Amino acid sequence: MARRQNTLATGTRTQQGSGELAGCRTEGDIVVADAELAEVSALLVDESMLTGESVPVDEAPGARLSAWTVVVSGRGVATVTATGADSVLGRIAAQLSSSGRQSAMNQENSRSEP
Repeated sequence: MARRQNTLATGTRTQQGSGELAGCRTEGDIVVADAELAEVSALLVDESMLTGESVPVDEAPGARLSAWTVVVSGRGVATVTATGADSVLGRIAAQLSSSGRQSAMNQENSRSEP
């Protein structure tokens, strides 16, 4: 059975299903789903949103990409492994919202409201 190949990054198609084959190929594109790389060509990805690391990562086949990382240069083809709430970022968001904690800014705003 032939698989559809779609764009994994913003721009062409934003909805991805798990198991779909997708490509990321434009500098500045935001990866929109967690995925496992099948092919790469000089692919550098900025993962600073999740890791805090300021240096782009040189990705290789078999590496996992996370949603909301940014393509710095190069190209790749990957299989989507998770989207939305099932993605790494979705799980982080769920943990933060279920913790019941408020950020320092939200706590300050709550105190200053009449």
